[in-house]
Amino acid sequence: LPANACPGIPVVVYEGKTYHTIQIGTQCWMKENLDVGLIKSSFEPLTNNGIIEKYCYDDDPLNCEVDGAFYSWDEMMNYVASSNLVPSGIQGICPVGWHIPSDAEWDILTLYLGGSGVAGGKMKETSSCHWYNPNVGATDEFGFDAHGTGDRGWDGSFSAYKGRVSFWSSYDSWMRRMQSDNAELLRSPPYSSAAYSVRCLKD
Repeated sequence: LPANACPGIPVVVYEGKTYHTIQIGTQCWMKENLDVGLIKSSFEPLTNNGIIEKYCYDDDPLNCEVDGAFYSWDEMMNYVASSNLVPSGIQGICPVGWHIPSDAEWDILTLYLGGSGVAGGKMKETSSCHWYNPNVGATDEFGFDAHGTGDRGWDGSFSAYKGRVSFWSSYDSWMRRMQSDNAELLRSPPYSSAAYSVRCLKD
């Protein structure tokens, strides 16, 4: 178990998969990227059909097992309206008692980690197993253990494995991105039709 697991809830079992927890400041995060739902091929759109749907890098289920899945913004939100509250109040595809972090909640994490210029490094896995070498600034001080998962672009193509990871927020499809070549935690407005990783935050 992580040394700084959230008090009283070291693990969460969701849809048959176990997720560890980590406490960072006042926030309790899942240590792993979410991986739940039915796999769709890269060029199939994710649909609002009552079933959670996901993409795996290169359409390989093993990549979902190791690095988590990618979701379109609407799918991740479970097709509800945007929120930038603290907490966001958007459960989305997270388990009960957890939610999609708002852009404001990402801001809280960023500030706690010393600002956007260094926060990414403090969240990246330190080895080169899931990142290109050198993995600039990686210290993973709190065990967030971010992998360079790459992502799925708006055109259905997968790219940047070991080069970057992008995490959704619940606010107008804004996201946060880390890259192998710097220590930043970048804030960016992406294409909502792209598909990125998801971390759940405790209510």
